[in-house]
Amino acid sequence: MTPPNNQQRHQPVLEAPLRTYVLAADKLRIEDEKRTLEKVQKVLDIILTDRSSRNVPALYSQIETPLRNSTGKSITLSHIRKVMYIAPRLYLMQAKEIRRFGNKTFEDYLIEFAKEWALPLSPKDHELRKELTHDGLKAYFESHSEPDATVPEVALPKLATLVDKKEWIKEAKLPPGVRSLLEAHEKVKEEKIESEKPKPIPKGSVKDRMAALRARLAQKK
Repeated sequence: MTPPNNQQRHQPVLEAPLRTYVLAADKLRIEDEKRTLEKVQKVLDIILTDRSSRNVPALYSQIETPLRNSTGKSITLSHIRKVMYIAPRLYLMQAKEIRRFGNKTFEDYLIEFAKEWALPLSPKDHELRKELTHDGLKAYFESHSEPDATVPEVALPKLATLVDKKEWIKEAKLPPGVRSLLEAHEKVKEEKIESEKPKPIPKGSVKDRMAALRARLAQKK
């Protein structure tokens, strides 16, 4: 029997080099991502405009289906976050806690036009927003030539932490006049709440209560 060769036994495992060239399939995937995100931006603008005209908030859970139907794609929140990454001037997103039947709550995301855009959007605005998306995508993929390049997503916003108003008034750096005014408002509010509480039901007869009152008054003299 031939003894094992130490050199054979300890030969290093060779790893395949990372692919740095772009295949035709990579190009197709990148072009598909570009087209999808441009569609998302266009359709999302239409949905937000419609909801804004009816004073209806655009919560993601409520606009996902219209987005998918209009684009013909399985759109998720990820796509909107990608659009916001390459064109940060277009939208704002806020985390919201939504309460449903049975007192159940879940986290949703309110999507709005960024503050710089006056509604309703003009044809010029629509064209500019389209250009911002197109140019953002072009710039990103020109600077990321790796085969697996894909647009990143902006971070999801977090729910705002509830603040104890009394503690905030105490600790916030407010001018003395403003602090006094806020404290006065809080005091009035507390007094109103106290006055609206149900009064305790008197116990004992009228005669007994009058006797107890006279006794208390006598003690104060």
